Formats: sequence, structure tokens, C-alpha cells
Amino acid sequence: MKDTLIGYKDEKKVVALGEIIDDIKSDYKSSNKTINIVWPGRNAFLHTKIECRPLQIETALRYIIDNGIDAVTESGHDGIVSVEVKLIEKDNYVSIRIEDNGVEMPSKIRHNVFDNPLFTTKEYKGGTGLGLIMCKKIIDSHGGSILFNSDNGLKIFTIKLPLKFKGDKSDAY
Repeated sequence: MKDTLIGYKDEKKVVALGEIIDDIKSDYKSSNKTINIVWPGRNAFLHTKIECRPLQIETALRYIIDNGIDAVTESGHDGIVSVEVKLIEKDNYVSIRIEDNGVEMPSKIRHNVFDNPLFTTKEYKGGTGLGLIMCKKIIDSHGGSILFNSDNGLKIFTIKLPLKFKGDKSDAY
């Protein structure tokens, strides 16, 4: 799954979502960043297949996770960024929920976090305000959806991606 952007054509292909998540998890583990990945029925997800451009999906997930890590770090308290993956069989989607308990997002931008280009709360880090818009475009281009919610001090991003079935449903997981 590891490929560089230089000379790499990110073509759409069927991949196990678990490979993408495992790559992300191992990179964060080696970088000393706090991230908790929760997968009910993890073994099933190692074989849950989605049709995607793997580098794009990985980039979108990493961006949201990095935002959460920045928010937790900025808050100055012990926080956590959690990634939860669930299979939604009835809708033929996989759901990826990324949440953090770091610094709150300003209420004036919560309702349009995916529509507000060039707005950033990270000027100090060189933020451009394009990251969440880019994430939404990536997820949308894969036939999925991304939602944002803020609840009881948590910032929650929920990504739904369609499962790729070959033949019957048993091939997906």
C-alpha cells in the first residue's frame, strides 16, 4: 500500500480497507502521535473491500486524523483521537468515524466546515483552509459521504464509503 507521490499513478482499484487503516496506524505508532483505532470485528475488515484510489482515501483519513491530533495538542490536556470502523451491511457501506476531544471548532464555522475555502484556524502552522474541502471532494468522488458533528466536547467526522462486492455479499468480508 505504501507508494510515493512521485511517479505513482493512483488508479482506482479494489483494496481491503484494513490495509489502508493498518498503514495509517503503523505510521502514527512510529511517530509518537496518540491515536486509538477501534475496530469491532477487526478480522472482517482486513477483508472488507472498497473500490477506491487508495492514496486519495489514505490522504483524506490522515488529514482528518492530523487535524484531531493538532486540536488535542493545542488543548494542552490529555486527549485522544479515535478512529472507529464499522460495517453497515444493510446499506452496503463501511463507516469510518474519527473523533477527538481537543480544542473546540468555532461555532460560527461548524455548519459549513466543508464549504468555507481559505478559512483556517491554523495560520500559525501554515494552514491553507483547503484540507477539509479536499477531503470532501475525495470522499464524494468515491461515491461516499462525509459528515461533521460536534457533541459534548467531541468533534466527530463520519465517512461512509461503498463496499465493493464481487458476486454475492460474502466476497466483501
